[in-house]
Amino acid sequence: MELNWVEVSADPSVEPCEYFAEVEGYQFPGIWRLYSVSNDESYWLFTDRDGKEVARLELDEAPTLSHAGYDPGVPDSHTVQIVFLDVRSSFRGHGVGRWVAHWVDSHYPDRRVVALAKEEAEGFWRAIGWEESLLQDDPRKAPMFASPMA
Repeated sequence: MELNWVEVSADPSVEPCEYFAEVEGYQFPGIWRLYSVSNDESYWLFTDRDGKEVARLELDEAPTLSHAGYDPGVPDSHTVQIVFLDVRSSFRGHGVGRWVAHWVDSHYPDRRVVALAKEEAEGFWRAIGWEESLLQDDPRKAPMFASPMA
């Protein structure tokens, strides 16, 4: 599988909501129309070779995980957090999410990539081999999954 990508936050004069048009099949359809770009976040749009939109991604390049009680195994300055990874329903189960997660990991080779998982996404992160970090201080917090250490 090969996907194309564009960083929709690369042009600060254009809000991401202008790129994230209403497209059916996303689990979080409204969330992509709300954001304005912060300096630490980037937004990405992925398409297949036919130009069909297949996934959306929000990254935080300066997360403060340690302040929230998470330990990614490296300092916060050496992490990148996947805030949202949303694959269109018609493309789920075809390796798109795995491809995007691998792309993020390879796009930031000197940083550890982490994701805080909603309950319905925990199986996905386990299936792609990411390590789960359970919090000791508050079991109500979402578990963190981290890319394997090189």
